[in-house]
Amino acid sequence: MLASGLYNIDYDRIGEISGLLIFVSLPGAIIGTAFIGYVYDIMGRKFTLFTSFLLGSLLICAVPWTAPNVLPWLLILRLLIQLCFCAPAASPLTADYISREAIGKGASM
Repeated sequence: MLASGLYNIDYDRIGEISGLLIFVSLPGAIIGTAFIGYVYDIMGRKFTLFTSFLLGSLLICAVPWTAPNVLPWLLILRLLIQLCFCAPAASPLTADYISREAIGKGASM
């Protein structure tokens, strides 16, 4: 029995496919997080965050167009989405706007 008519994935393979999608997106997060600091310094905070959110949102809108091919199109799209959304996660705005004594609390929120 199929779990989804969109990607034609069997119920017994949903965990395997979702795990694969998450596992493959992790290198994008690692590379993006290491690289995004340079982008913040070169392009500025506003432009980097705006571009990251815009591209990430457009990529999320493109997810239905990858059907029925999980491999390679959804996999590539998931990697690019993760790459786009590592910029807000590594944003230096916390260090800019929160006092030194409260950076730990502010970063956790």
